[in-house]
Amino acid sequence: MNQQIVAKNDTSGRYRYFDATGLAEYLYDTVADTIDYDLNDELGFVAVFDHASAEAARSSTCPIGACHSLCDCVCRTPAICLPPNAGYSLI
Repeated sequence: MNQQIVAKNDTSGRYRYFDATGLAEYLYDTVADTIDYDLNDELGFVAVFDHASAEAARSSTCPIGACHSLCDCVCRTPAICLPPNAGYSLI
């Protein structure tokens, strides 16, 4: 008793996959760079942000949420965070 399924039409195009090797290598390299560089920079920023928020809360009567908002505004303003010779212009 033969229990195989036989396709009578050409089905070869339905079972072919594109070569995603280049895409997979790019994705791997991008994730590795993110872990090696961006994550380290982000953790440094979070440490400075937390320290600045704690100092602002300690030296004022503002609620911690207001201190976080102030530090967020200051840290995201390039003219405050970057030195004058950083090559960044607000104009």
